[in-house]
Amino acid sequence: MRQLDPFDGSGSSLELATEPRPLPPQPSALKPRRALPFPPNTVVELGLEAFFAGRGFRVQQQYESAEVVTGIQLANSYFVESFTGGGTLRVEEQDTGAATLLMRNFFGGFRTAKLDVRGGGGQVLLTLELRRRPRPFNELAVYDWNGNELGRIVERFAWLGRRYELCDASGAVLATLDKPFYRFWRFDLSREGHAVGRLEKQWAGLARELYTQADVFMVHVDEGLADVRTRLLLVAASVLVDMVHFEKPRSGGFLGHRLAR
Repeated sequence: MRQLDPFDGSGSSLELATEPRPLPPQPSALKPRRALPFPPNTVVELGLEAFFAGRGFRVQQQYESAEVVTGIQLANSYFVESFTGGGTLRVEEQDTGAATLLMRNFFGGFRTAKLDVRGGGGQVLLTLELRRRPRPFNELAVYDWNGNELGRIVERFAWLGRRYELCDASGAVLATLDKPFYRFWRFDLSREGHAVGRLEKQWAGLARELYTQADVFMVHVDEGLADVRTRLLLVAASVLVDMVHFEKPRSGGFLGHRLAR
């Protein structure tokens, strides 16, 4: 309430004037809450919400100078950024010691791995677990912040190509990633028989391609794809595709890679 000067200079009083306050939005006018595939957690939702919608994201594999000098492959690390620029994630492989280092470099095609997906504040939002199934098939399980399985990416047999199924925790197929034999760097994403996106490896430059593991992926998603679980599994699938198809082990890892394929 705003009160005017009770006198206008002539001695006459003025009536009180009020400014109407805007009414709070009615429940029906509020933006509906997006259905999430994990228990409510404000920190997790804020860290991942940039990947719940939009046209996709960019995945940049990180590398250290020691890898270039020694040829020893260290733990994988990725930087993920949404195309809108409103969200970033850091995917880091858990390095559990010398045994893991040996498996990564000498028998990379057979190893298992665990990776943490962290938000900008460093908190763990998701956990990825690479499981080895009867070769040449691979499986990556995705867990939420509370340890519940969010879904999994499972490699399936395909004639003259590669196929991955993005499944929920029960095994129901949500979407598929397919790479025909004539496409070396591209996987097509489809859902219920309709194309809804693609995952493509980008040329990172001659020096990076020859001397580092720093692969770059662009993941394009149809804006009409509203399923949050599928979108989060696609982030994990980009990591799996890199580790299986584009990881170039050295110092004996080359042999393990060949044997595993």
